[in-house]
Amino acid sequence: MSSKCSGQLDFCFYKNANELIKIGQYPSKATLDFNSLDEVFSKELDSLYRDELGRAVGLRAHGVGVGSFVYLRRIFENLVDEAHQVAKKNNDWDEKAYQESRMPEKINLLSHQLPNRLVKNSNLYGILSKGIHELDEEECLAHFDLVLEAIKMILKERHEKKEYDKILNDLNNTASDIED
Repeated sequence: MSSKCSGQLDFCFYKNANELIKIGQYPSKATLDFNSLDEVFSKELDSLYRDELGRAVGLRAHGVGVGSFVYLRRIFENLVDEAHQVAKKNNDWDEKAYQESRMPEKINLLSHQLPNRLVKNSNLYGILSKGIHELDEEECLAHFDLVLEAIKMILKERHEKKEYDKILNDLNNTASDIED
C-alpha cells in the first residue's frame, strides 16, 4: 500500500460486440486511493490505525461498504478513546458519567480534548453505527467519502493544534531566554 504511483496507469478491458468492461488496472484503485491520503494521516495515526485505514480504503475500492465502515468506526473510536485517556487525568473528570453515556454525549464530555469539528459533528458516529447495523453495501459506499473526510478533518485539526502549541511553546521559551 505504501508504493507511489510512477504516473503511468495501466488498464485491462474486455470488449465484445455489445459492451466494454474494465477487468483490471495497475496500480489498483486501493493503492491510488491510499496514496492520495494526506500526510496528516501518517503523522496523527499510529501504525495499527494506519493499517486499518488502509484496509478500509482497500475494502471500499473492492466494493465492500459495511466492512470498510467497521475499520472507519474503529479509527473514530480510537480518536475518542485517546481524548478520554487525557481527560481521565483531570481531577474534575466524571468517569461514571462518561461510562454511562452514549457516544454523542461522550464526545460532548470530551469537548476540551477533542477537535471542535468533531464536537460540532458528534452525529458522525451515528452514521458509522448505522452503516454497520442498518445500511446495505451500496449505502455505506455512498457515505464512505463523507465519513473519511470527517475523520481527516478531525486529524488535521488535531495536527494543527499540536503545531500551534509547539510554536506557542517555542515563543514562550524564547521570551524566557531573552528575559534571563
